[in-house]
Amino acid sequence: MATQLIMDRFPQLKRHVPEMFNAPGRLLYIGANERRHHYCPELFAAGNELTVLEAWEQNIAGLKRKEMFHNVVLGDARCVDTIQLGRRMFDYVVFWHGPEHLAVDELEGTVTKIERVTQKIVVLASPWGLYPQDAVGGNEFEIHQASLYPDDYKNLGYNVKTLGSPNVVDSHILAWKRLSFSARRRKITSPIL
Repeated sequence: MATQLIMDRFPQLKRHVPEMFNAPGRLLYIGANERRHHYCPELFAAGNELTVLEAWEQNIAGLKRKEMFHNVVLGDARCVDTIQLGRRMFDYVVFWHGPEHLAVDELEGTVTKIERVTQKIVVLASPWGLYPQDAVGGNEFEIHQASLYPDDYKNLGYNVKTLGSPNVVDSHILAWKRLSFSARRRKITSPIL
């Protein structure tokens, strides 16, 4: 059963980043699996073309069976700017409850790479503070490596809103940044369709 903090996440997202719902476009969603792909049905219903980037190969087949996903790509978020994703740029990128799976010293570089493939808005979300988690079902990418706080995102230039309290289960940080697009931001190392 979902807690109130979990139920409050979607309205918070729609309130602070309404463009993804009222001005749909090409959207890259980083880190989904067959059972957990938060708000993808709503983003698809709003008219977005969804591409999923997933690091664990065992999740790929199940994701490809879901009609809402235009494209499913095996790859690591830390390399997002060099992976063939099917598009040069996305209007939106959502890295939902994924930044905590990176080491703290990987966050800034990974977010910079995510911004390079995004024209309009990047959305990041994570637990608020300490939330230990080991591998889930053998997936080592599920291990929580960082405890993140609002200042971690603010220091990267993101707007931040929280739900709950730090270090409390289901507490949540939503961070977003509206970008000014520059055609030179993306470093392309291989041909992209």
